[in-house]
Amino acid sequence: MKVFTIIINNNSYTSNDDGFLNLNDIWNRESLPDSKRPSQFNRYQTGKALLQSGNSQSIQINHLGAGTSTYIGGDELATVAYAMWISFDFYSTVVESFVALRNGEVEKAVALAQTTSIETHSHNKWMNYAETPIRDACGMLDVSHIVLFMQLAKKPKQLESFIERGILKNRNYGKHGSSLRITRLGKAWMKENIEAINSTLEAIQNRVTL
Repeated sequence: MKVFTIIINNNSYTSNDDGFLNLNDIWNRESLPDSKRPSQFNRYQTGKALLQSGNSQSIQINHLGAGTSTYIGGDELATVAYAMWISFDFYSTVVESFVALRNGEVEKAVALAQTTSIETHSHNKWMNYAETPIRDACGMLDVSHIVLFMQLAKKPKQLESFIERGILKNRNYGKHGSSLRITRLGKAWMKENIEAINSTLEAIQNRVTL
């Protein structure tokens, strides 16, 4: 097995030397509810199949005389499957990449897939896509306070302004809810104004923490 890195919601995770990644670490760092624990994923058909095939395993760690602990480790396939289960944006990226590949758009498929790898920041083709999840765009454009930016962008007046200016788009996924996306124009605007954006966010953050 190979060591791999995966980016989920702008957080980077790297497997151990055996090619297994601690799925419990993902659950913890993403601040997910108990219903999204890896153990719950393994109750579903996909999780059960990955356990049976050996793509995911219960792994014990010996803490040098201080007892042992157990976590669910997943190889790259199992980790991607778990990420799709916990994050709709990740799920959407995987599906869009597959659809692009089906349609012979190999470069687009590869570029989409690379947004979930450590090579994201060196790959600029995503800038030309019609729309990108706002969290992904913030990470790739080095926005200093992503959560704060998203909170401000979602305020009614600011959101209305961004949508009217063509910077943001609210995509409706029916029963799966909606997702705020940034347009090609919006990404170009953010890239051009990133210093001013980060300066404003830093000032707001400092006022909040005082």
